[in-house]
Amino acid sequence: MNHNFNNKDIVDFIHGRMDEARRLELLKAMEQDEALRNEVETMQAADKVSLYLRKEALMGKMTQWQKEEESEKKMPVGGAKIIPFNIRRVLAIAASLTLLLVAAYYFTRKDNKPDFVETPTELPSDSLRTTPEQQTPAPITEEKKEEIAIDEKEIDKTPEPEKRSWLDEFLQTSKQEASNQIRDLEGSYASSNTRAINPNDTSLLEKVIKLYQEKRYKDISAINMDSASAEVVFIKALSFFKVKQYAKAADTFGSIPKKGNDKYYDAQWGKALALVAQLPGTCLELKTLLSDIENTKYQPHKNKVAPLKTKIGFGKICSGK
Repeated sequence: MNHNFNNKDIVDFIHGRMDEARRLELLKAMEQDEALRNEVETMQAADKVSLYLRKEALMGKMTQWQKEEESEKKMPVGGAKIIPFNIRRVLAIAASLTLLLVAAYYFTRKDNKPDFVETPTELPSDSLRTTPEQQTPAPITEEKKEEIAIDEKEIDKTPEPEKRSWLDEFLQTSKQEASNQIRDLEGSYASSNTRAINPNDTSLLEKVIKLYQEKRYKDISAINMDSASAEVVFIKALSFFKVKQYAKAADTFGSIPKKGNDKYYDAQWGKALALVAQLPGTCLELKTLLSDIENTKYQPHKNKVAPLKTKIGFGKICSGK
């Protein structure tokens, strides 16, 4: 052990009684003298064990005294209990508790412990010592510092997730509502049952209905329908909507003429839904179309306009447009 420090010095160090200059001198010596460091660790661990054993002994003694007090209780005439007062036991308990508190205070003071000495938090095991590698953390190399700096730069570049604005919320609702209502226009096209076939367009209509029922929407959109019937064009428009090609869906619905076509009113409503899915860029066109639908006497979808506007927040999305 370093000749400049004896056991009394180490005890003073552990219990916080050493002055600051002397304490720093001991800490420096411990860094350079492994034997001194081991001696301090051993005495520190032994002091911890001693404190623990004294505490256990006191608790056992107090339990014994409590049992003796219970046995000494007397019952005089009248039924009132008399518990004898033993001043010596009270003083002994007070003195023992004071000793434990003082010892615990000095022993657990953070500023009286070397930074690399690990204080046990529970009763130590058989192995009371740790190796120098466990005591002293490895220094951070220049290469590690560069890695940390790079990581911090990457973190700085990572944007925080933006909160969705009210417009995003309304636009998401608009697309969802349009998708929900387009199902009403599918009618029997999405059904597995065979529907009435237009005698003037039998082969093509059967083909697109079969493809639609199989959800082969892209195959339908690829078919040339220049001379196709309104029903076939209507199914093609539905297919564009299903694959989220809303602009093409709107144009295809709008290509169905009014004269002589019972699908015209459905196509008009389908176009409105396709425009809803493209908000807010379609506000003006949609506003005009919804007004036409509401004011058309025989338009079967006219009563759906007001609820649709409310649900998608049309007034707020297209405010000022």
